[in-house]
This record gives sequence, C-alpha cells and structure tokens, in this order.
Amino acid sequence: MALWGKTDTLASAPKYVVRKAVFDAQANVTSATDKIDLTNANTNFATGDGVVYTGASGIGLTQGTTYYAMRQTDNTIKLATTEAGAKAGATGVNLTAGATGAIGYLQRNVEGNEDYDHNYNGRDLYFIDADEATQAENIARGLKTPGWTNYRSYTDANGNVRNKSEVLIAMGAYSGATGFGTFQAQTGDATDDTVLVDGTITIGTQPLSQSKVAGSLLANKGVFTVVATLVGAGSLTYQWQVQESSQSGATWTNVSRGTGGTTATYTTGNTQVAASASVDSNGDKYRVIVSSTGSTSVTSSTAVLTVTAS
Repeated sequence: MALWGKTDTLASAPKYVVRKAVFDAQANVTSATDKIDLTNANTNFATGDGVVYTGASGIGLTQGTTYYAMRQTDNTIKLATTEAGAKAGATGVNLTAGATGAIGYLQRNVEGNEDYDHNYNGRDLYFIDADEATQAENIARGLKTPGWTNYRSYTDANGNVRNKSEVLIAMGAYSGATGFGTFQAQTGDATDDTVLVDGTITIGTQPLSQSKVAGSLLANKGVFTVVATLVGAGSLTYQWQVQESSQSGATWTNVSRGTGGTTATYTTGNTQVAASASVDSNGDKYRVIVSSTGSTSVTSSTAVLTVTAS
C-alpha cells in the first residue's frame, strides 16, 4: 500500500495503532514498587499520557478515573493523579496486586497528549491496489476499494477504536480488459465511505490453576480452558504458551507437548515433579493468547500446574 507514493513492505498496511493496554492485575502489578508491567499488553505509554482505568477492583485504581503515566522502563509504568505530578516524578498511586484472574485496562485519552496523537491517529492518503483491497485486515477497516483513500482511526467515547475511510478516487476495470492497464480512475462517492468498529475480544473465563499427581494417564495431565468472545467480524484463534519452571527468567514459549495447543482447551503431556524442559513439571505456568484478524490480541491470566508425587 502506498502512502504519498511511498510503498511499505507490509501486505496489509497501514500500521494500526493499539489504543488500550490490557494487563494481568495479579501477575503484572507489583505492590512493593507500585509498578504495572505492560510487557504483554501490546503497548506502553509516555510520561504524562492520560489513561482511563477500567477493570478489576481492589488494586488501588478507581473505575473510569483518569491517571497519568510515569514511564519507568520500556515495559513498566507508575501512575500519578495529575499530569504535572507525573512529569515531575511524583510518588505513584499506591497499587495492590489483584486476585487470581483479575484483568485491568488502561485506555489512552486526550489528556496529557497535547498533539492528540494517541486518541486521534491523523489522516493520511493511501493508494490501495486490487490485491490489497482483498486483504482481510484492510477490509475490516473499510479499505476495500482499489484507488486513493483518505483514512484515519480514532477512539470514540465508549472506548471503541473506529476506522474512517473515504474513497477519493476509485479504480474500476475497463470493460473486458485484462492484464496491464486494466484499471482506470473513477470518482468515488458517499457509498464508498465507511466507518467501522474494530473487533473486540473479551475473555469471560480465565484458565484455572491445576493440581495433579505425576503420571502419564489423562487424570495426571493438566487441562486448561479459556472462554472468549468476539464482538465484530472474524473468528477467534488460540495459542497456548508455557513458562517452564526449569528455566530462569520469565520466558514464554508456544507449547510443544500435549494436545489442543491452538484451541480453547489445552491438555498438557505427561507430568512429573522434577523441573524439566522436556516434560510438563511442577511449577510450570500456562497462558493463552486469543486473536482475530482486525482485533487486538488478548492474553489470558496465568495458570500454574502443581504436580505431586504418585
């Protein structure tokens, strides 16, 4: 897709901006330092950015209240109650880790963003060729007509990311023509213009921690299930990941053992007590990333596998 005559390298461009950070309010909130870890949230914020909190209660944040980010590292932030305080390095809001399965959301707003760059993505002119007009990611945002399109995205008052596309010059085929020179310029009209809402994925049931006796029977294996819904077009896909207890650090990798690693229910392989990188072991952690074309992926809370000796 070309932006002012410059062609990018992605088949399904433009590059869409993630507006909302989703985080595990238990695992990613550190009470001792009042920090929120957004490593898996697909976005981060700059110091002074205004963000509205929604989600789990009991973590020190009030529903619907605007806070101001204080960026600590590339992946962590604290929150202040005023923009001036955030920029001056004020003491952060006192945070408490939530209960198991608790999820929090931080939505950017216009406060603290003098250029409104986070809430309003600007307007750009794109040329979309016939192949790009068939891409699911583009169709989901109204970019489905070959030709020149004025496109922007923005967040409405309900927190929905909306996409505005206005076809300026549509490219239609010569009657019966094929090959080079097939398309000619035609003027678009109001029927080509669309405003669509990005799909929204919500996890209603988080995977639960499991306690198993070591062994190779089905009863010895951990079974983790997630229930998610999608508002918008498309279908859900799943990718389960494991954090091995035998590995130092917090590295997540796609599961390679067991069954159902790309479905809503994942069953581990054989289990044992001793930590191992090749066998599902006591202390291994599991999560699932739920995705859909045209939607922001959502990561579930973490579930732990406890294995005892037979």
